[in-house]
Amino acid sequence: MAGLVPIAASARMAGDGRGTVGVIGPKRMHYENTMNAVSYIAQVFERMLHPPA
Repeated sequence: MAGLVPIAASARMAGDGRGTVGVIGPKRMHYENTMNAVSYIAQVFERMLHPPA
């Protein structure tokens, strides 16, 4: 795994559960785009698991 780096964001699950969404990519990736994408996916999962009442 030399040359790789993880980027992750937490996501709330149903009840008290929590999860993590992440990617493993090369050290020379475009971090801002990757962090935004991971954060967006975590938010989508939260919305799917906690729809508005």
